[in-house]
Amino acid sequence: MKRYLKSPNINLKKHKRSFAIGELYLFHPSDIECPAEESLWGIYDRTERNTVHLECSTHDLRNFDKWHPLPNDYHYARLATRSELRDYMYNLGCHDQSYTPLVVHLHTRNRASLYAQKRG
Repeated sequence: MKRYLKSPNINLKKHKRSFAIGELYLFHPSDIECPAEESLWGIYDRTERNTVHLECSTHDLRNFDKWHPLPNDYHYARLATRSELRDYMYNLGCHDQSYTPLVVHLHTRNRASLYAQKRG
């Protein structure tokens, strides 16, 4: 089950305690469901002066930005699913090692065909 949050610049005055430090959230400017393909994925760091700060974030699971405030145009957020967290951490690890990942979304593709591609 997905949990949704309306944001302060994500309405953080109401939901300040809803964000947990170190958790992965998906942020979206207009869609309350925060679809993975269109959202900013970010690890929550802190809220300072009603601005959410992220430890690390990405739009595409390939290019990551670190230690920055969430842009003001994001109004919705949800906690990432377990499979989204796995994909994020895998790709972040690849990025940190300057490696281009083969698998971007394990939970959205047929794993058997991806493993076959790796071997072939």
